[in-house]
Amino acid sequence: MVFFIYTLGCKVNQYESEALAERFIALGHTRSETPEGAVIIVVNSCSVTAESDRKTRQMVRRFRAAAPESVIVLCGCYPEGHQAEALSLKEADIIVGTSEKLSIPEKVEAYLKDRSAVRGFASVSDDSPFESMTVSSAGGRLRAVVKIEDGCNNFCSYCIIPYVRGRVRSKPESEALAEIESLVKSGVKEIVLSGIHLDRYGTDVKSTSLTTLLEKIDLIEGDFRVRLSSLEPVWFTSENIDRLSRLKKLCPHFHLSLQSGSDAVLTRMNRRYTASEFIFAVSLIKEKIAGASVTTDVITGFPGETDEDFEQSVAVVKACKFLKVHVFPYSERPGTKAAAMSGAVPKSVRAARARLLIKEAAEVSERFIDGFIGKTAKVLIEEIKDGTALGYTENYIYTAVSGEDLKVGDVVTVTLMKRVGDTVYASK
Repeated sequence: MVFFIYTLGCKVNQYESEALAERFIALGHTRSETPEGAVIIVVNSCSVTAESDRKTRQMVRRFRAAAPESVIVLCGCYPEGHQAEALSLKEADIIVGTSEKLSIPEKVEAYLKDRSAVRGFASVSDDSPFESMTVSSAGGRLRAVVKIEDGCNNFCSYCIIPYVRGRVRSKPESEALAEIESLVKSGVKEIVLSGIHLDRYGTDVKSTSLTTLLEKIDLIEGDFRVRLSSLEPVWFTSENIDRLSRLKKLCPHFHLSLQSGSDAVLTRMNRRYTASEFIFAVSLIKEKIAGASVTTDVITGFPGETDEDFEQSVAVVKACKFLKVHVFPYSERPGTKAAAMSGAVPKSVRAARARLLIKEAAEVSERFIDGFIGKTAKVLIEEIKDGTALGYTENYIYTAVSGEDLKVGDVVTVTLMKRVGDTVYASK
């Protein structure tokens, strides 16, 4: 049967969709890149915001209207966190939470026998195991996400994820290494390690850690590089940074979630660091890892945020000299502590602060990139467009390289010549 998977949300969701696709294919089904003609349509949902919930419901209804005879499967964070709402969606034939996603093909087969809806599922719990899943091939893509961790123990006041993903759980080290080896052999040039709370990898089993795993990945043969998804600043101890600085395959690009530069706001967010600790972590990274870049996220207009609090966020962005800042006006997430907090900031103010911070961050980014003009860098070519090769440096600077002899998948050493916007033009 032909199946189609529609994925909302984060890299972890993207990875799980790929693992599910491989499971379907192994059982003899055929993947379609579009929903047209698909017998099975899976919506792998996100629930990080109320807008994500709305879009999930919208897509389920849209697919049902377009394909009344297809089997519609709804899975992931939305039904896990909003079971009653999800169960009320009559357009979905099968509903699964954040665990047991790999059982979906069998649930579809059972449904097709008698068209009896499968609308109950086992909820994730504190002692839920890591659901073992792998992706053996990236289907010709140069970059592959590898999920090595699930769950979160932090309970930030604005976030619902610990409730829908459960506690920290780690993929066995041997499985992670074998999966990466398989992907590298299939032609993957960049491995992106991902998780809900990535730097907590191994803390549940005590026998390994993210740093230890990275050291073992570094020993895998092959011409590839490793990139990390979002990390917490408190993970960047002197010892960890010293160990990271010795790795040959690790990209010197780190995404640290700031969220706010105000200690008062960070406390209300239940973030477990101060602004000064964050700045120190960034300075340590840049001091000990040559050419390192740092990207981040910032929320504007969190409940109780004053003009002074916001100015502190702007000051931290300037001090850290980020390559990129993802700015989000605060959005109430029903079911979280923050949604019930006093001191709501008007939406117009949240948006105005976001616009101002985006402008300031763009100027910071331009100055950071300009510091690399005239220097050499390695670029992984990901696209050829109008005779120009496009890709990212190891520290995540978007680069355009002229050269008719270049092809997708090449890793080329270039000299960074000039910046136009956020693109750097380079020569071999």
